[in-house]
Amino acid sequence: MVKPTTPLTEETFSVTGISKESLETKGLSFSEIFFKFVNLIYEKVISLHRTYRFVTFGDWQLNYQLPIECKQKELTMSQVFMSSSNILKLALEAFGSDTAARLNCPADIQRIFKTQLSAVKREGDEVPTTKAGIEVETLVNFFTECIVKDNSQLVLRR
Repeated sequence: MVKPTTPLTEETFSVTGISKESLETKGLSFSEIFFKFVNLIYEKVISLHRTYRFVTFGDWQLNYQLPIECKQKELTMSQVFMSSSNILKLALEAFGSDTAARLNCPADIQRIFKTQLSAVKREGDEVPTTKAGIEVETLVNFFTECIVKDNSQLVLRR
């Protein structure tokens, strides 16, 4: 949990369910969390020569907000964040603007992409063989097999 640099409103505490006490006792600065996360990626993934990819729902998080936060806090943007897939961009490249426009939240990914891929397979057409199409099919399989919807959030099945 990141300790904010500006005070939170009562409404924010109410909506998130986070208590002021919990934030004070368990919250860490952005810098502390950033370093812990980067170290975790190196320890559990990179040092073991595993491949990985951050999956985003748009470019904002990794391409804009994270670099801005790093700059403001005088942190060096780590190379671990350079491997990513933007689901909205992949949908646009693989299936066109009609499908991409129907993605409003991460929960739409499995439903819409799986429907789109099933329709292509039913018609006897090839599943898109472009890099984007292959990535989309891989992500759909991942979301179908490894992610479950729980309380309006997507969580990794263990």
